[in-house]
Amino acid sequence: MLVMIASAVAVKSGWVVHERLPDHAAALGQATSDGTPAEVEWKETGRTFEANNILTRDGLFWAISSMVENFINFAPLGIVLVGMLGIGIAERTGFIGSALKAMLMVVPQKLLTPAMVFLGIMSSMTSDAGYIILPPLAAALYKAVGRAPLAGLAAVFAGVAAGFNANLAITSLEPMLSELATKGAQVIDPAYEVNPACNWWFMIASTIVMTGVGWFVADVIVEKRLANKPPEEGGPSPVDASDLEAQRLSPDDKRALKIAGIVFAIALTTVIALVNIPGSPLYTYQIESPTKAGQMITVE
Repeated sequence: MLVMIASAVAVKSGWVVHERLPDHAAALGQATSDGTPAEVEWKETGRTFEANNILTRDGLFWAISSMVENFINFAPLGIVLVGMLGIGIAERTGFIGSALKAMLMVVPQKLLTPAMVFLGIMSSMTSDAGYIILPPLAAALYKAVGRAPLAGLAAVFAGVAAGFNANLAITSLEPMLSELATKGAQVIDPAYEVNPACNWWFMIASTIVMTGVGWFVADVIVEKRLANKPPEEGGPSPVDASDLEAQRLSPDDKRALKIAGIVFAIALTTVIALVNIPGSPLYTYQIESPTKAGQMITVE
């Protein structure tokens, strides 16, 4: 609705966009030999773009009739759907919950808080599943060791929410964002491609920094405020062995995790081999471009 209203305002205001493109798109963002940014000359193409009022009869018809096509042509849709299929299977079969329990049970009590924050950050690999799975697990584990359950819930929730775009690995979000960035960049340079791993080092650094900050806030500020409160107000609860026992993995869970880990290792090794062994189906060759000297192109 906001887009429709904005389109009507743009038409009434007579907004017109004149297209300008750089003379040499490859020079964008590049530096000269002395380190100064390269000068790029922008030229008018003669094309103009005017807003269309979607609140009109024709505009509404176009919006409704092209709705499915717009959805299908959304670049990141395929990647997101495939990723969510895998995440959904892992969650519904209990793999994610069991794996998180296994990780939490081997963490020393002194490092429980940074482990909570770190796992919250790393849960972005499973999209939004961390919001559902981790908070109750963290609260139950804190209660089992005699600490304030709300402190554990707050620590892991902070990791999930604040660290959603940080991770040590490439998440399902990166291909989607890179596709969106590619579409924007190709307005200027049609051949430009944004690598999904372009923010990887920043994500790794953010994971480390946010784990430390979350650890400090959760232990020094949040848990200290809850330390003197009664259990019914979120304070520490008496230690109950049954609570800790409930967080342990059953023999079936351990066996399932072991099998899943072996299968994952085999699958990962197979993919790496197919990518790196010459002549294999996924191996790609780098050759010099026949049109641009010194530029390498990929040939499958």
